[in-house]
Amino acid sequence: MISIRKYQPEDKPAVRHILIETSRLPVETEKDIKLLELLYNDYYTEVTPGYCFVAADEKDEAIGYIICAPDYKSFRRNFFKFYLPEIRELGMKYYTQAFMDVMGHALYAKKYPAHLHINVLNLCQSKGTGTRLMDALKAELRASGIKGLMLSCAADNDGAIRFYKKNGFKVLSVIGGGCMMAIEL
Repeated sequence: MISIRKYQPEDKPAVRHILIETSRLPVETEKDIKLLELLYNDYYTEVTPGYCFVAADEKDEAIGYIICAPDYKSFRRNFFKFYLPEIRELGMKYYTQAFMDVMGHALYAKKYPAHLHINVLNLCQSKGTGTRLMDALKAELRASGIKGLMLSCAADNDGAIRFYKKNGFKVLSVIGGGCMMAIEL
């Protein structure tokens, strides 16, 4: 039985593992792993853990998660100040990738101030886990008065795009291999 619960600090290693296991980006070096952790995990679990949820198995071990920054302006300010310098130390290609990823949300941030990342281990997909995670986050954002939620994914990730559309998201743009999607809450 899969349960959905709030993220807890002791979930961090499992959430990082899920991130690496499900990444569509190259994971060939320690720098690649560090980039993924800094760009797609650490800010959310460290700064906005109240907007992070875990799908846990019967042993209460994470098999999926959804993490969110509820306010893009705060996210960008803090990410650039505390996380981007650490990414810069990895090298210019990592810095550029992170910078572009963060700035990709800027165009839509006024209407959709929150953004998310969601990952579920492959063996646990197509069982409603992602939808349950999405429902938990949307309820939390609505309760906090957040009016819009966005995300980005690879434009060729047909399965993800179908999942997001099934959960009420619409495509805002497809640029440079990336697809921006959003939902009004």
